[in-house]
Amino acid sequence: MRVWIDDDVKVGTIGYLVETLVAGRTSWSLHDRPVKGWCGVGKVMRRNKTRDRVQVLQLHGDKRDGFLRDDGHPELVPARRPAQTEAEGTA
Repeated sequence: MRVWIDDDVKVGTIGYLVETLVAGRTSWSLHDRPVKGWCGVGKVMRRNKTRDRVQVLQLHGDKRDGFLRDDGHPELVPARRPAQTEAEGTA
């Protein structure tokens, strides 16, 4: 998922993505720590031409998990289900 947020953070910044619903409109923000309502980890990929908004890409898998561990929150790493074998998938 990619979202645009009104912010002045540097390209390459990684943080906690927060979704907020206000008056029927969804807005997104990036925080330096997990706050109520955080829904994932995002990385700033680029800035718009007027330099007042940034595009954030939600991280998944090892990139997300590595960030959470490095940031001191290993308890937030989601549990992974064991991969399904071909034999299990065809039963």
